[in-house]
Amino acid sequence: MAADLISQLPDHVIHHILSFLPTTYAVRMSLLSRHWRRMWYSIPALKFDDYQIKEELFCNFVEQCLKHHPMGMQGDTTSVITRFELRISRCHVDSSQVDRWLSFVAQPHLKELDVNTYVFCSRSGPRYCLPRVALNLTSLTNLNLAYMKLEDCSHINLPCLKSMSLTYVDVKVEVLHNLILGCPSLEKLLIVDEQFFSSNLQISSSNLKFLHIEGDWERIQVDAINLESLVYIGDPSCDLNFASCKQLTHLSVEGGYLDCDEKFENFISGFPLLESLTLKGYDLVDIRHQYLKVLVLEKLQDLLEVKSEISIDAPSLVSFGYIGNDALLQIVMNSPNLLEANITLDSYENGHSME
Repeated sequence: MAADLISQLPDHVIHHILSFLPTTYAVRMSLLSRHWRRMWYSIPALKFDDYQIKEELFCNFVEQCLKHHPMGMQGDTTSVITRFELRISRCHVDSSQVDRWLSFVAQPHLKELDVNTYVFCSRSGPRYCLPRVALNLTSLTNLNLAYMKLEDCSHINLPCLKSMSLTYVDVKVEVLHNLILGCPSLEKLLIVDEQFFSSNLQISSSNLKFLHIEGDWERIQVDAINLESLVYIGDPSCDLNFASCKQLTHLSVEGGYLDCDEKFENFISGFPLLESLTLKGYDLVDIRHQYLKVLVLEKLQDLLEVKSEISIDAPSLVSFGYIGNDALLQIVMNSPNLLEANITLDSYENGHSME
């Protein structure tokens, strides 16, 4: 008989392999080897998705897994849950059940928490409200929340959190402010189509380095002195103000009105470290920047202003891209180090494009 090489692997290697699998698959893997039979009890990552198991079995499966997991921890203090993912899109589940599951995994060693409760949005009832215990995890480094609401965030303690994603989350502006204050180490923030109870969004953080915003507001104010990358996708009428972010190296804006009293070329000169700039949905503007290396311009067809010539003075530029329908547009460039240029002229009348 062939040797059982799988069983000869060290337990910590097997745990590492199983941690990349959804928990349903990890349980099935226990049939491969006698040694693996209860190995999944002590894997550090639990991942539950109701699309990977029959709807009527999902809740009981989660309950049983959480019940048996402590058995793998007996005599092994390293067998703790460090990552927990929960995605509920179609299965009927009560808020109290989700609260109980989160309370079980909300242990001091948890580092990554990913919760998506879309199923509550598909019903006529209220959205799921994240319990306070999930916002007081001192070892948590990554937090991803989707399709829920945040209410009382007056007592938040996430000192190690580095990355946070909020996707379709109902939250008041003051609640978001308190949430960010409770994350002093936060470096990366993703906000997608938040359902705010205010038309204005204000983000203030001294450690934030990467910010991605998608949604519709009247005004967005960003005060982050160490911000390196800013991406905004949203309403073209939104008033954007991020003039205090002097450390920006990457800026991408699709829609939105840049809040600057001076000409645009003078505005971007206020970001001396800027190396990459993408503008989509703007009337074409002249660009002047000494250190800019990558520039992408895309003009939408419904913009009424016609500009026959734009000037680009960027001696450090190595890559340039333009997408638009201005066949007669002249581009005057002072970029002696340019290595790559991609220009696409779209004809919206016949649906063709020319590169």
